[in-house]
Amino acid sequence: MWIDDHLVATSRVLTIDGENPVAYLFSFLDQSLVINDKVGDEDIVAFFNNGTFSAFNDRSDSHQTSGSVTVFSRLVDDQLLTFEASDSSITDIETGSY
Repeated sequence: MWIDDHLVATSRVLTIDGENPVAYLFSFLDQSLVINDKVGDEDIVAFFNNGTFSAFNDRSDSHQTSGSVTVFSRLVDDQLLTFEASDSSITDIETGSY
């Protein structure tokens, strides 16, 4: 069995399964917040929130943030949307909605 030792075992990642699976490190998502990508034949967008508390706390009972992510299709009513993050919102470039 091959083990990739580039990351520590507790590294958080978003994985998307499929014919060509992909993985995004939470540390990368934390810097980008919005990822527009194509996985196989599916155009996807991933939105990251870095303020989500972790369910795993240390013994000091202090709350640690770990972040959370959700993924959607970028294709809506046969229109491919491209999303971007600003300081206060996420907007799709094509329609200007947020």
